Amino acid sequence: MNTLNTSMDNVTSLAPNKYEVIKLKTGLDIVGMVRDTQEGIHITLPMICQLQLTQTNDTLSTFIPYAPLSAEPTLFIPNAHIVHRTKLNEQFVSYYDNASAKWLEMVENGTIPLRSNQEYREDIKSYIDRAMQDIINATGGPITPEELRRLEILEDEDFDLETEYEQHLVTKGKKILH
Repeated sequence: MNTLNTSMDNVTSLAPNKYEVIKLKTGLDIVGMVRDTQEGIHITLPMICQLQLTQTNDTLSTFIPYAPLSAEPTLFIPNAHIVHRTKLNEQFVSYYDNASAKWLEMVENGTIPLRSNQEYREDIKSYIDRAMQDIINATGGPITPEELRRLEILEDEDFDLETEYEQHLVTKGKKILH
């Protein structure tokens, strides 16, 4: 029976036992389930919380993994790196739990939605191409040569719209040939 109590004590001492907000010397706040040791703390599923006021005066809380590239769910922080610690506001616990559980599941299952920068650029280009085609279709087809000439005039660095307008007023819209 004594061995059983010792085993249970070891399991209990290894389990995170409180939700805390940890302020690091870098100024960053980390949220997580904390377990104390002599040298520092172990934070299980450390996350960063960003709060943003919405147009409806709600506060949007977004939890982001602190070390998203890590395969380990626990992070050790030496005591010398900690400025202060405080208990996590109870109102945020369920949001943290949901976000950290989803993150852990994605890490364990290898289902983190990843894309390379090149894939992202190709997606953006494809989106722009589709949007331009939709605009062309909605406006009755591709640009006409006359519309293209007008655009080229507007892009010409020597073209001054104000001067052209004044000239138009003087000539009452008639072309003057020299």
